[in-house]
Amino acid sequence: MVTPPDAAEVVLGRRATRSAAPYLEQMASWIATLILDVSPGNIDYNKTILLQYAAPDAHGALAQAMELAAAKAQTRQRHHALCRRSS
Repeated sequence: MVTPPDAAEVVLGRRATRSAAPYLEQMASWIATLILDVSPGNIDYNKTILLQYAAPDAHGALAQAMELAAAKAQTRQRHHALCRRSS
């Protein structure tokens, strides 16, 4: 299970410009994990979380692309399972 970065590590106050860089680095790392660590078991969870952070004007296209990627991953998993059974 992927968990978001601990919000307590970075405190954003009145001087947000100084605190923004570490926070953005943590968030970028977490988002990258959601994108790169994909398996048939976590793809729906990752898609749901990523879409929460998507810009409204990109939400539809991103959701469609992620649905296609999820379908391909599930098809690949079924294909590999069938190949293992027949060998």
